[in-house]
Amino acid sequence: MMVRNGSPSVRVHSAFGFFARHNVQIALVSDCVTFMPRSGPILQRQNEKRIMINHIRIYSSALATLAVVAALSSGFLLFLAGASAGGSLDINLPTWSLPWVAVINFAYAVAIIVTLCSRRLEAECRHRLTRLLNWALLPAFPGGTLVGIYGLWKVDDDGSSDHAA
Repeated sequence: MMVRNGSPSVRVHSAFGFFARHNVQIALVSDCVTFMPRSGPILQRQNEKRIMINHIRIYSSALATLAVVAALSSGFLLFLAGASAGGSLDINLPTWSLPWVAVINFAYAVAIIVTLCSRRLEAECRHRLTRLLNWALLPAFPGGTLVGIYGLWKVDDDGSSDHAA
């Protein structure tokens, strides 16, 4: 393709191999080779989409990790409750507290799994479930609070970033 830039003529070639993979044009101007990166609104939108997909992936993996930790800790708390009720373990907590904390952790795990499934299956209620879960995770200090704040801040901005996935 011939392009006129003032008086000298510039010949722009679409390069193969390395340069084509990295969106670079080669311009031959009077026996000189100039490399010009292709940049514009299309590439900027693609980069923004990649950034949003990364936030969604980070959020989903953090939720999955939190669900596994909540399920394992609820089982461990039920074991501790049984051991303390049998008298072999003396803890300075009321006997009713460990089973209730285990139930709360298990409820968090179930809510996280339901939300992850709705996000994965792209159900219509995924935006509301994600926002509700993020608000419900805030009192679950420290891991739930961090994931809830991250979800409200980066992922759940009125559901607009869910459309990027």
